[in-house]
Amino acid sequence: MCQRLHLREWFFLVFLVFALWRCGSGKPDLDEIYLPVDRPLIIEVKGDDYYWHIRYLGRDGQLHTADDVTAIETLFLPEFTTIRIQLQSEDYIYTFAVPDMALNQVAVPELEFSLEFETGASDTLSLRGKQLCGFTHETLQGHIFVEPRSAFAQRLDRHWIGATPVE
Repeated sequence: MCQRLHLREWFFLVFLVFALWRCGSGKPDLDEIYLPVDRPLIIEVKGDDYYWHIRYLGRDGQLHTADDVTAIETLFLPEFTTIRIQLQSEDYIYTFAVPDMALNQVAVPELEFSLEFETGASDTLSLRGKQLCGFTHETLQGHIFVEPRSAFAQRLDRHWIGATPVE
């Protein structure tokens, strides 16, 4: 015997279908895409013409591919994450320092050096860079913004590097 569904039962059925459809979408969380769990987050920082050129991994998890996210001067990092910065130079010898974290390294043409460290809670840190010519270049002085992991992942997903984080 066939029974007619009441409005309440139709509503429940539609809700159930929608809920199951959303659960089965299989879309990974942005944190899973941009923040590796089992290895450090790799960011390339390259000195070139008195600027820091920054390259973040895109959705494919590989550097130097079409989906990389790039920036100049300002570095954004996710909080409570192991970071590996690969330092390089295109032209001169540069120093890269984060005094608040006691980090110091050089960038030399045709060589790669790296810094590996763990970020803490959200913070704004000073980035101090020099080109070893005797003059201070303001374009090498900047900031590192450590922000919540989800905000960092959203920033990369929107290619939204360079905007000062909202407090």
